[in-house]
Amino acid sequence: MTLIDSVVSDNAAGGGGAIFNGGTLTIINSRIVNNNAEGQGGGIFNGGNLELDGVILQNNRSRGGGALSNWGNVEAVRMSISDNRARLGGGGVLNTAVGNLNMDSVTIDNNSTMAGGGIRNFGHSTLVNSTISLNSALAGGGIENWKNFYIANSTLTSNESDKGGGINIRRRSFTDPETELTGTILAGNSSAEGADCYGGVSSIGNNLIGINADCNYRAGPSDLVGTSHQPLNPLLGPLGNNGGPTRTHALMALSPAIDAGRSESEPSLDQRRVPRAQIGRTDIGSFERQPATPLPEGVN
Repeated sequence: MTLIDSVVSDNAAGGGGAIFNGGTLTIINSRIVNNNAEGQGGGIFNGGNLELDGVILQNNRSRGGGALSNWGNVEAVRMSISDNRARLGGGGVLNTAVGNLNMDSVTIDNNSTMAGGGIRNFGHSTLVNSTISLNSALAGGGIENWKNFYIANSTLTSNESDKGGGINIRRRSFTDPETELTGTILAGNSSAEGADCYGGVSSIGNNLIGINADCNYRAGPSDLVGTSHQPLNPLLGPLGNNGGPTRTHALMALSPAIDAGRSESEPSLDQRRVPRAQIGRTDIGSFERQPATPLPEGVN
């Protein structure tokens, strides 16, 4: 089944306030807003295969997974998940132990819950070219991770919680899969314990970590890392429309993230679909800063 150019709003159900999917569903260029579930999935409950492209999930409510609760497979691109609420976990998204969640060019902002303001993950999740910002929770303002989470070329900032402002890692043992970061900004978050991260975060290189306290983060030579005494400011603009289908945090002119990414441009585009490696090396985070356009000859 395919849903295109639609608005699904103001519905209520026990699970899946707007949509309950147990089969195969594709949703394109649609808005799912103002729905409520007594159980999980204020906007969508997915127990099958779900593809989301250009979808807005906004102002939905539930017990778990304010916008989306996933028990199956989700492929999501170019979408916005904002202003959703969950009473217990996953203010934006709850990915369960049997869930596979892949997100590319997604902005998750202003969601709230008890654990995992943006995403609460118990399964396998991948986040590429995406922004997680302005979410809040008691634990894991941006993300709370219990299992396997790979994050690449993304920006996690301005999230807040009591533990793990950006990411809270809840590994049950040292043999559990880790949270892996590459080409990612994890900075400017706030928390009483672990402002940017709490728990074990693994580096695959070229990350910018604002405060490496309570993270157990082992920095490599390509990483930029601050401390609680000397936080590293990524110099980001506010979350806003900087071009492209979703909102982003632009890199300011003197940001240390500029040209500090990998030498190869993979992925080749940023979150806005702007080509990477505009100037020399790629930039860290979801936003690739473009060179200033020179003035025409004779113009001052």
